[in-house]
Amino acid sequence: KLTLTFTVSEPDGHAMKVEYIKGSDAETWMDFKDSYKLIINGPDVPAGNYSATVKATDKYGLATVIPVNYTIMENQTPVVIEQIENVLLSGLHVTQTVDVKSYFNDPDDDVLSYTVQNKSTSVAHIVVNDGKINVTSLSLGFADVTIIATDPKGAAVSQSFKVAVQEKGATLMVYPNPVVDYLNVST
Repeated sequence: KLTLTFTVSEPDGHAMKVEYIKGSDAETWMDFKDSYKLIINGPDVPAGNYSATVKATDKYGLATVIPVNYTIMENQTPVVIEQIENVLLSGLHVTQTVDVKSYFNDPDDDVLSYTVQNKSTSVAHIVVNDGKINVTSLSLGFADVTIIATDPKGAAVSQSFKVAVQEKGATLMVYPNPVVDYLNVST
């Protein structure tokens, strides 16, 4: 969002009228009598060039016109900036919080929303809250989890990680069983 503030005055103190001519549906015009605000919300319209107009006219018909030209850029897809590490929980009903906001970025500085896909809901319960996920262990095992970051225009990126739940006090965890390519050992 871009907010522009206008203060309009008449040097001779004459009464005047301020008109606003809309350039696109991205604009919101606010009249505060002594000042004016124009808010431009880029995600509300397609990419392109737009022009609004602010016109101040005094009681004698003398006018000043101010064009407000702006460009809405193409939306850019969010990006992964760091891989989320696998989560290891020792014991049942243990919760770990992961700040997923620090793993994604939006080149347009849009606020991202996050959703979770959990393939093993019996192993881990995952809740998204304000850019963070709370992972709670429910039973021993493994869960494949995908986090999807979406911008206001619907462009999205995702990344996956694993959740492992082991017995509390376990000194060694070896998985998967059976081994296909790699054997993971955690302590």
